[in-house]
Amino acid sequence: MPEGADVPGVSFAANPAQVNGLATYRKGGFFRKELPVDNSGGRHEGI
Repeated sequence: MPEGADVPGVSFAANPAQVNGLATYRKGGFFRKELPVDNSGGRHEGI
């Protein structure tokens, strides 16, 4: 299972971009942030 979730987005380059209050990686108008995921609970069936 992945250890993180990638959150991509688009915004005007002049605007600050954050994900859950955390700084993001920017390239022009695009941004991304990898958020950690807690996989300690094991697999979840039925989704």
